[in-house]
Amino acid sequence: MSKAALLALSLLLIGCSTTAPPRAAPTPTAAAAAPTKAQTKVAAPVKEIRAPTAARKPQVRRLDSMDVYALAPSAYLLAYGHMLKASQYLRTQHLTQLTPHIRKASVATGLDPALIAAVIMVESGAVRDAVSKKGAQGLMQLMPTTAQELELSDPFDPEANIMAGSTYLKRQLTRFGRLDLALAAYNAGPQAVVRAHGIPAYAQTQDFVRKVLSAYAQLKAGPGL
Repeated sequence: MSKAALLALSLLLIGCSTTAPPRAAPTPTAAAAAPTKAQTKVAAPVKEIRAPTAARKPQVRRLDSMDVYALAPSAYLLAYGHMLKASQYLRTQHLTQLTPHIRKASVATGLDPALIAAVIMVESGAVRDAVSKKGAQGLMQLMPTTAQELELSDPFDPEANIMAGSTYLKRQLTRFGRLDLALAAYNAGPQAVVRAHGIPAYAQTQDFVRKVLSAYAQLKAGPGL
């Protein structure tokens, strides 16, 4: 083989062994390069799912669970079943000034001070110089004959009147053994209770017993004297 033929064969072999150069990556088109709406849309934040909570019941302040005596010292007067005039309300403030005399009479007679105070409130409204149409006098509204029997010289002296009235009420309670009958005897006289074999059918006496028992219950449930 001639030198020219060998040179041509060598060049042919060299061309077959070399690899083709890599093709350049195709450039993206404008449509393909632009992001789609789905790609640009921002995903909404995922809301936290909370378990439903029980609805709170509104708190109701019931009157029977409130301390009405802390709101008004004269709340026990509601037992009368009617509103009081301003002048009558102011009179009830005198009751607090009578507390030392009430306590003294309570110790001497053994009566509950709340009971003595209830009789005072119903009889005179705690007015020291009160006088009834029938002539009953003072805080516990003692008739002149009863005051004389109890050796009460000045029915308008608060301490003396409360002591005498409490002593008289204690006598009726000892005699009849029941508070309602004792109160009826205090108001209408012991002979009226004996004749009626109970509370006399006098509207004034029956009203008096009812009011005193109601005021007594309210005073006893209150802050005390």
